[in-house]
Amino acid sequence: MYIYLTPPIPQELGEHLHSNGFMAFNVEDAALHEIYSEVMVNDHADTPLFGDDKFFSADFGRPLGLSKRSAHPAWDLGLEAIDGQGDEQDFSFYSQLERDLDHAYLQGHLMNNKEHGIRVEIHPLDSIAFAMDSAGKTLTARLGEPDWPKSFVKWRVAVFANSKLHRINEESCVQKERTTTWFLDLPSDANLPLMEVTLVEQRHELWDGHKKEK
Repeated sequence: MYIYLTPPIPQELGEHLHSNGFMAFNVEDAALHEIYSEVMVNDHADTPLFGDDKFFSADFGRPLGLSKRSAHPAWDLGLEAIDGQGDEQDFSFYSQLERDLDHAYLQGHLMNNKEHGIRVEIHPLDSIAFAMDSAGKTLTARLGEPDWPKSFVKWRVAVFANSKLHRINEESCVQKERTTTWFLDLPSDANLPLMEVTLVEQRHELWDGHKKEK
């Protein structure tokens, strides 16, 4: 999942990393304009005697806003990825986040993948949050902009379980309990005097493809 950082975030991020000694090598700000995250959330993994390993995707179609090309789009797109290992594949067309979303909040460990030289990434991605309207369409506006909803905002917040296959799985920062608190924007009318705010939580049951495929 590619993440595009708009100014001045890349510059501020680069200055922070340099000042804390995490990037001793010379890095241009351009290297931080596009970072990425591997969404390694699997229901099943298979290591055959011959051929490539196979990783079967968990049910994270909602967190990535995947189109309803099937009942379980993340699983089915994962099967396509398995069949096309080694080929350049782009599934962004199927994601509402790619087509419609202006911004999202992400939380996870920021690291450089040295196996790829300079490749800054969020790995693993712990959680994601983005705003939608009452019809479930992703919002392009932000709080304070004219198109931001006045009376209703629906936030989709997803927390991803840790895969045991992360290369940094033994690091102490990954071993400790996650304690992320999201401070999400309310509808603009929520700040009016005497306005009552109602919060409703809707949890979604996950589909375990490995168990139900058998």
